[in-house]
Amino acid sequence: VQKSRFLHNPAGPGALRSIVGTLRSFSSAFRALRRHSRALRRGQQT
Repeated sequence: VQKSRFLHNPAGPGALRSIVGTLRSFSSAFRALRRHSRALRRGQQT
């Protein structure tokens, strides 16, 4: 019940922090994935 209430009321004090945290983790993961794919491509070319 608390989870649904939290979802319906995203203007809470910890909601913004959690959203920012998830965005940060997503961006870092995306960056790592791009780096990995680039390294793989470089390995295949040589």
